[in-house]
Amino acid sequence: MASQQDHLAQAARNEATIKFLMQDKESHGGWIATVAFYTALHYIEAVFLSLAAGLHNHDHGARFKMLKSLAGKNSDFGLIYKRYRILFAASCIARYLEYNDGTSKKPVYKGFGAFRDSPYAKVEDQILSVCLKDVKNTVFGILERRQQKEQAQKK
Repeated sequence: MASQQDHLAQAARNEATIKFLMQDKESHGGWIATVAFYTALHYIEAVFLSLAAGLHNHDHGARFKMLKSLAGKNSDFGLIYKRYRILFAASCIARYLEYNDGTSKKPVYKGFGAFRDSPYAKVEDQILSVCLKDVKNTVFGILERRQQKEQAQKK
């Protein structure tokens, strides 16, 4: 099983990939959204491991369930859950050209660029500058507070 540091290192590698893809964001918007989603996934798995050793999810459904449960108890996880859902939706549209949000409607797109007016498609403004940034900053805030608490307990 990957460690907290392994997940953080993978997230950093993913962010380097995003930076490369951003050189041609019009052509690579779907890939940027997909890599951003998986970057957030690694940040989330890192914070889960800080909550309990061995706490790891192998599927998206279990991860969403855990995030939703934590979101009801902690506003930091509420923000992570909200942003992660948007990243997931954008990656689904980019990968499968559709997204089922739980309604009976399941819009199908001809490509990632076919829904440029959707908040899911605003790669730089929404996906990176808001969603991924919020997940990353919130995770690092949680990790820092946990580390400070552990250091204080050792004294």
